[in-house]
Amino acid sequence: MLTLVDDSPLQVKTHENQLWEPQNHNDEYHGQVPLYSALEHSYNASFVRLGLTLGPDSVFDTLHRSEPYGVCWMRIKSRYSGIR
Repeated sequence: MLTLVDDSPLQVKTHENQLWEPQNHNDEYHGQVPLYSALEHSYNASFVRLGLTLGPDSVFDTLHRSEPYGVCWMRIKSRYSGIR
């Protein structure tokens, strides 16, 4: 949980070749932050970047096993399974 993650703006190309820009609350970014802090404050950019590093399938599989998020995340997986 002390591992640093990058909470800076990013762009992700979707399977439809569109750019998606995950945003944090109030469009505020925090640079390098400990993982626990990104989790505590729901820093979206950090978690998208982490998910891309781990691989979307790994993230979706983990979330699928953690209730009550499983059903919700399976819907998201079917929509964003083409993220590169």
